[in-house]
Amino acid sequence: MTIRRLKIAFAQSILRGKILFHQSIDKLRRNPIRMGVKNWA
Repeated sequence: MTIRRLKIAFAQSILRGKILFHQSIDKLRRNPIRMGVKNWA
């Protein structure tokens, strides 16, 4: 694997992580009570 390919893969994984993070925040905002119960259970 070349350095450039590694950098691209790294950037893609960061982007995917950010998207998942924002999706989970949106879910928390929409339904805080249920998510809170899930987290504490």
